[in-house]
Amino acid sequence: MFLAEANEKIQYISSIDDIIIDFFNKNLGIFGNILLGLICIILACILSGIIGFERESRGHAAGFRTHILVSAGSALIMYLSIYGFSYELFPNHDPARLAAQVVTGIGFLGAGAIMKTGIDIKGLTTATTLWIVMAIGLACGSGKFIIAILSTIIVLIVLKSLRKFEKRAQAKNPQISMICDNTFTIKILKDAALKYNVTIKTISTTICTYNGADAVSVHVVLINAKRDVVNLFGEELRLNAKPYEIKY
Repeated sequence: MFLAEANEKIQYISSIDDIIIDFFNKNLGIFGNILLGLICIILACILSGIIGFERESRGHAAGFRTHILVSAGSALIMYLSIYGFSYELFPNHDPARLAAQVVTGIGFLGAGAIMKTGIDIKGLTTATTLWIVMAIGLACGSGKFIIAILSTIIVLIVLKSLRKFEKRAQAKNPQISMICDNTFTIKILKDAALKYNVTIKTISTTICTYNGADAVSVHVVLINAKRDVVNLFGEELRLNAKPYEIKY
C-alpha cells in the first residue's frame, strides 16, 4: 500500500511537469519550445541565485553570479541534450551523456572554490553548493521543475537552519583564541598538544594588525578536553608563543 501511494505521488509530481512541457511544446506552435527553454534557464537562474546570495552574504569567493552561471549552463546543456538532437538523425542519441559530462566537469570548478591558506582549508561548503546548483540546473533543463524547487528549499534549510545546530555542537569543544606576532609557528601548538595529550580539531589563522603592527590571529578548537587540561595548554601557549592576547 505504501509503495503504491508513493508511486502515485511520484507520478503526480511528474505529471505536473509533463503538463507544463506539453503546454509549451504542443499548444504554442514553433515558439513554444523556445519559450520552454527560456523558462528552464530563467528558473535555474532564480533558484541558484537564491543559494548563491546566501553564499555571497557570507563573503565566499563563489557567490551570487558564479552559482547562477553554473546552474544556467547546466540547464542549457541539459536542454540541448534533450531537444538539440533529432531522434530521426541520431537514433542512438542518449540525453544522459551530456549530463554525465556536466557532473564530471563541475568537480574542477568546485575544487577551485576550495582554498588552502596556511593550514586552513576553506570553501568546502561553497564547492558543495556549486555542485548542488549544477544538479538543480540539470533538473530545470530536463523539465523537472517541481523537484528543482523542492531541492532549493531543502538546501536553504540546510544552509540557514542547521548552522545553528553546528554552532551549538562546536560550542561544546573548548576554544582558545590568541593574537601573536609574525614569528608564531604551528610547531608551538603541536608541541603543547603532545605535552598535554590534547587533540586539536581545527586551527584557523588570520593576518591582522595589533597596535599598528602586523600580527597573526589564531583560533584553536580542541576536542573534549577537560578544563584543567585546557588551562595548562593555554599557559603553555602563553609561555612559548608569547601572545599579545590570549583567551581560553
